[in-house]
Amino acid sequence: MAKKKRTPPKRLPGKRIRKKSPAKKSSGGSGGKSASASGQRTEIARALALLAWCHEYTGKLCAGFPEDKLTAQPSPTDNHLLWQIGHLATGYAWFASMLDGKSSSVGEPFDKLFGWGSTPTSNIGAYPDHAMVRKVHDDQYQRLVKAAEALDDDAATAPLPKEAGDFATSKLDVVQKCIWHEGWHQGQISSLRRALGLPKAM
Repeated sequence: MAKKKRTPPKRLPGKRIRKKSPAKKSSGGSGGKSASASGQRTEIARALALLAWCHEYTGKLCAGFPEDKLTAQPSPTDNHLLWQIGHLATGYAWFASMLDGKSSSVGEPFDKLFGWGSTPTSNIGAYPDHAMVRKVHDDQYQRLVKAAEALDDDAATAPLPKEAGDFATSKLDVVQKCIWHEGWHQGQISSLRRALGLPKAM
């Protein structure tokens, strides 16, 4: 006796017949890492992107200054360009120290010339070579970025120890305060450019 051929089931209009996919085996737990455990970097990455943009703009503001104008102070209250570059370098070192736990000093002579409480002088002979100041500036910026890039959001937003003082609440806040500090000095450099008749940077 011949076997009857099976005919496929009729489909209703507008309906699809879905094949069942094999059930996935449970590996226990939620089946994957949580966002924090996977090293989510949304907040710190956003802050670093803004810091990079800000730092790049500082470079544009510093470009085009004649060598004989590096310590120019159109007004006695102006902080000249060479001091600004060195001061931002000491700032990067201090901010980085709160992220990597290393020294906040870039050397006593440098700190004395450019650090907190220092006063600019128009005597260029009192300062290291411009290229050397620029190198310290760039090196300390890279140190800060490297320390921040090692953080995930959990580490970045954890409260800072009391020893860090009350300037910043977390390591993420340290990076954000660094951006604020950069902008503060960008305004001063921009004023110098106008006073010295240099082209606009933006």
